[in-house]
Amino acid sequence: NAAKAGDRIPAIWFYPGSTRLHLRTATSVGGANDGCDPSINLQLNKKVKVEMIVSPGASISVKIQGKEVCYKRLPVHALHPA
Repeated sequence: NAAKAGDRIPAIWFYPGSTRLHLRTATSVGGANDGCDPSINLQLNKKVKVEMIVSPGASISVKIQGKEVCYKRLPVHALHPA
């Protein structure tokens, strides 16, 4: 599921045995497995809003409940074309 660009647009998992998020997308810099992983753990049994915002040539941002919890700047033209 990460063999080529477009396989992970986006992909969101939990790290094994935790409630910490692992968010991936495809870019020309990180290949099909680039991303931004927040360092916080989510609370169990609590509904949360998770947003992953990928801006072409700019950044990957992850927000939880509207608060930015992870940010990664990307070089210009880092996103693979759709």
